[in-house]
Amino acid sequence: MAGEKEEQRRFEFHEGNSAKFWAIELDGAAHTVNYGRIGTAGQTKTKDFPDNEKARMSYEKLIGEKTKNGYKELKEAEPPSPEEAKAAK
Repeated sequence: MAGEKEEQRRFEFHEGNSAKFWAIELDGAAHTVNYGRIGTAGQTKTKDFPDNEKARMSYEKLIGEKTKNGYKELKEAEPPSPEEAKAAK
């Protein structure tokens, strides 16, 4: 399990004037979160854990919290949101 790495999972939240993203990637005994307003690079934070199991537990807990708070996971084949397409121009 030493090199266990998960693909980045990305979530978005849209409500009123709020358009935010949150992404997480698990890499062994650490996970990296990237978050912010859609159309920006956002902020990135990495958290290290004593072992892979604790990192995975935190990873899954954070995903559960975000989905409970209304964030929706994006799938690979989904086109960029209108805000992202506009920001890319």
